[in-house]
Amino acid sequence: MKKGGAWVIVCACLLVAQLSAQQVQLTIPDTTGAIGDTLLIPIITSTIALTDSVYSGQFTLEYDSTVIMVSSVELSNSLLAGYGTTLFNAGTRKMVFAGVMPLTGAGTLLFLKTAVLGNPGDHTAIALTIARLNEGNPAVEVTNGSIQVLALPGAPVLVAPIDQESNVDTDVRLVWYATPHSTSYEVQVATDSTFLVRFADAANVIDTAFVVRSLEWNTKYFWRVRATNAGLTGPFSRVSSFQTAIQAGTGKSPERSRLEYDLLQNYPNPFNPNTAIRYVLKSKSTVRLDIYDILGQKVEGLVNEAQNAGYHSVTWNPAVPSGAYFYRIEAKSLIDPGDSFIQIRKMILMK
Repeated sequence: MKKGGAWVIVCACLLVAQLSAQQVQLTIPDTTGAIGDTLLIPIITSTIALTDSVYSGQFTLEYDSTVIMVSSVELSNSLLAGYGTTLFNAGTRKMVFAGVMPLTGAGTLLFLKTAVLGNPGDHTAIALTIARLNEGNPAVEVTNGSIQVLALPGAPVLVAPIDQESNVDTDVRLVWYATPHSTSYEVQVATDSTFLVRFADAANVIDTAFVVRSLEWNTKYFWRVRATNAGLTGPFSRVSSFQTAIQAGTGKSPERSRLEYDLLQNYPNPFNPNTAIRYVLKSKSTVRLDIYDILGQKVEGLVNEAQNAGYHSVTWNPAVPSGAYFYRIEAKSLIDPGDSFIQIRKMILMK
């Protein structure tokens, strides 16, 4: 029955609890979640023995309601599934259970059904401020947990090889744009668009490029990428494909698809807090890539070195105010001294 806004359970069996020297350990693990997620957070118990004579429990939760909200308890696949009566009051954050037989076992006592409400970076402890079995015997020791709110990484945008590109070398460099809120990437390469037959499946890739070597000649490959962070994995990118070259009769690698110098638009744009700048080198070249403000003053130098032909990427993490900025590339071929390239593009930083 409910009395004075709190749940009260009367059980005739709770007359005398057998004394026990054993201490029961209750643990709420640390976890992460994205905004809008509904989590099932376990309360885990050490072994409750038959000699502990546990017939009831009373608990009170404490947490920051601007970050999470515990709406109910879930008993499926827990020790309290099918055991006596369990009640939870979301308003008072109190829960109780009681039964006519002793509760025994170890593992998940119950799950807290929890909605994630906060913003990325928010954090809250989730604690049992009151945890009592029977009327205090056996004793209970609690290890409380916490929840970190993370942002779900978006789907990466693939850059190179371009979709359906042909005459690609059997050693290929896959390139994609950096994804906000990501710390690493998973790259998959397969000979079928469903990725059942994978040539490569690389996790924990820190860079936004990955080299796949020793592909088969004259073969169509499919590839995709997804981003991860401390606790979340985002969706896969769209699937892109490329065709490797036909092997020459000499056994040497055939000539690559012809590259041209190019400076691509940064992504994302507008951006905050960082952005990726991509460019293509026609041949091995010396490269300077610099950032300028709207007055033409140099803000930062990002690249000043010799680089091989192909697709390249650099990430800018600005420590400057919001506004319009320009990035300028100057490349001079080391193969053909008369071949050079200069281009400027505009980007917007919004803080």
